[in-house]
Amino acid sequence: MDQNTAHNIIHLVTGEADPAVLKNENILLQLTEYINELIASDFPSLVQMLYRLDIPENILKENLQLNAGEDTARIIAGMIIKRQLQKIELRKKFTHDNDVSNEEKW
Repeated sequence: MDQNTAHNIIHLVTGEADPAVLKNENILLQLTEYINELIASDFPSLVQMLYRLDIPENILKENLQLNAGEDTARIIAGMIIKRQLQKIELRKKFTHDNDVSNEEKW
């Protein structure tokens, strides 16, 4: 995978993506491929990315143990997408700018 494609995938997954885009199987496959590359050639960058995306280490380890024998990169990619979808839902739930008058806004 070329650097530009990898950058686009990470940007898509970590940005303000449409949940429908994140649920697309093609995104999961591309992200899995990128994570496999990081595992093989730049593991510290993978660890940094997981930290930045707020993927809890204990949950990651638990998922890897529960799914031993399965594709590690696919498990990690699924966790990233799941976490990003959670963030999108939390933003929707706690963003109430339309409900607050201009006088009450800081």
